[in-house]
Amino acid sequence: MGASIARAGRCIRVKNMESGVGCGDTVDGPCSSQPVIAWTEQHLRIWLGFVKLDNTHPTPHAVQRLLYGGANASADDADVVAIFFTDLQLTDDSVDEYRHLLKRALRRPDEYVVNEEDRNLLIRHIPAQLVKASERGGRYVSMSVAVHRRNVCPDHEPGSGTEMFSVFPAPVTLMCKSPRKNLREPSFKGVLAQSLVLRRSGRELCHTDGTQRQLDLLLLGANFDTQMKPRLAQLEALERFIEMRRRASPYAALLWGDFNHRLVAFEELRPFVKEKAPGKLQLSDDGVQLLTGMLEDPSRRRELLAKDDLVYSGRDVRLRECRPSKAAEKLRELFCLHVDAGHLPVPLPSYKRTPVEALLSEESGCQVRLEDVFVLQPSGA
Repeated sequence: MGASIARAGRCIRVKNMESGVGCGDTVDGPCSSQPVIAWTEQHLRIWLGFVKLDNTHPTPHAVQRLLYGGANASADDADVVAIFFTDLQLTDDSVDEYRHLLKRALRRPDEYVVNEEDRNLLIRHIPAQLVKASERGGRYVSMSVAVHRRNVCPDHEPGSGTEMFSVFPAPVTLMCKSPRKNLREPSFKGVLAQSLVLRRSGRELCHTDGTQRQLDLLLLGANFDTQMKPRLAQLEALERFIEMRRRASPYAALLWGDFNHRLVAFEELRPFVKEKAPGKLQLSDDGVQLLTGMLEDPSRRRELLAKDDLVYSGRDVRLRECRPSKAAEKLRELFCLHVDAGHLPVPLPSYKRTPVEALLSEESGCQVRLEDVFVLQPSGA
């Protein structure tokens, strides 16, 4: 459990900011702490979703369930909707299924300007960047973003290229790649960025000095390295980019995705571990029950979140002193994180599941695609 899972369906509300980003009670994602510009009257509702695909194939129906499936976490009528995918596999057989994926999932697509319509995308109607090529196809990261037309300059004709470019000044950009194993080819770990320019019709935006201007918003989909030193290098590159952007104009930045932090084997677990092999520890069934009990209890989930190596200071099961890494310190220096929002409830964590067709493909040695599954006998019968 920890920052590696950015749970979809949480709205970020930004209002009346003097410095930093003011986040309402529904925030569930890191947000920039740098001075920004703000709406003078109303909240800005932003829905952020993240999915690590790993051999799964999202459909418009599945994405729509993700957008609107939760009563308290719905993207309905949000000002900005963004969904970030990692490990997206594009092949000759699948590429057409992903075109206009977010637009087809929106309940009222005509009310939104969607970056899938950008004619300068590398792949038509898929805002994605290649991170690794293989014989079976490309491995990509993608970020589909929709902006409600109430936040678009009304001077542009709806659906025109000028309207698109006024909201999305540039297509999605891949940056901050991990330097690990980059002797001959780049790593697949990186940060995907999408810039937005928002202006609400009939309401002006104010900078903190009182001057009128639009709101520049920078969305950052993170896929950080699992190792500390390469992750620190990614964050240092991100810091350089943030400094460069700040010199150009004030803006707000939102970061979410796969932070790849882990739960520390904290000292309280010591009675429940044994050494299975040299250097290899195994958690007993009682230890597993302790952790699952903490996950089940909403109040103890906050306690467990404090064991994340992003913030944990204390001893581990080997009685070694632990403290956050330089990469963790840099991340918290650059952004206000979910671990800093102590007033918010900690939801249940989630994790990827390997689909049946991926298991069958691996076993058979050829690509298997399951279109329909019939259960001949109910489970437990």
